[in-house]
Amino acid sequence: MVFLEVSRKMLEQRLMARTDHFFPEKLLDSQLAALEPPGQDERVQVVLSGDDPAQTAAKIIATLWPYGEPNLEGTPVPGVM
Repeated sequence: MVFLEVSRKMLEQRLMARTDHFFPEKLLDSQLAALEPPGQDERVQVVLSGDDPAQTAAKIIATLWPYGEPNLEGTPVPGVM
């Protein structure tokens, strides 16, 4: 499981860039206050969001599959999904 960590500044920028979106900016504070990041005892990988969505996706893939994307037809690598 991956927890995507995004800075407040980036969240605000993304909200401001959206037009005709159902989520008003004024709800951001309450949403962040209610957010419960994973605890240290949970098996969750934390990934910091990048400026570019493709960069963020690449970070997630590298975190989940540090030895390269899995070969679903081959022998599984221990410790890799």
